[in-house]
Amino acid sequence: DTAQPRTVQVELRAPDGVRTQTVAVPAHHSTAVHWAYEAKTVGTQKFTLVARELNGQLRDAEERVIEIHPRSVYEVDTRTLLLDREHTLTLTLRPDAQRERTTLTVETIPGVSALIAESLNYLIDYPYGCVEQTVSRFVPAVIAQRVLEAAGTPIDPQTRSKLAAVLEQSLQRLQRLQTEEGGWG
Repeated sequence: DTAQPRTVQVELRAPDGVRTQTVAVPAHHSTAVHWAYEAKTVGTQKFTLVARELNGQLRDAEERVIEIHPRSVYEVDTRTLLLDREHTLTLTLRPDAQRERTTLTVETIPGVSALIAESLNYLIDYPYGCVEQTVSRFVPAVIAQRVLEAAGTPIDPQTRSKLAAVLEQSLQRLQRLQTEEGGWG
């Protein structure tokens, strides 16, 4: 009878050994099986999952190769300095940092308008939905446009078009979200 649950043995072949679980799978349904796994090494690791009915008939199998990366912390430290003389910055790594896996990127930008121009695409593509997010996109976009225009910094035509659309859409959205009393939720 196909309406009876099937007893299935599920086997996970992981780099640290084989684990098995036996589960009952109702007809026309699926069942989730979970295992805890802690990678002991970084790099490529292969996992194979095999599911068989208890009578030994193969029902399903899958193999996945997963790239294991070291546990890490991504940190950004932004400093603004006027480079009119020599400056020394001291950066301290955490005591548990793996120096061979640590990278440092130093970026210099020639001025405020260049910084704004570089950040403009991120600002334009900033996701929004609520009033706060819309304002967080709209107000800096207005300021960026005015600063770049005042500085005479060129904006490529595609970015200029996107910026104009963002400003118009944000303004319309804020008008729609405005309450009858004149405020916003």
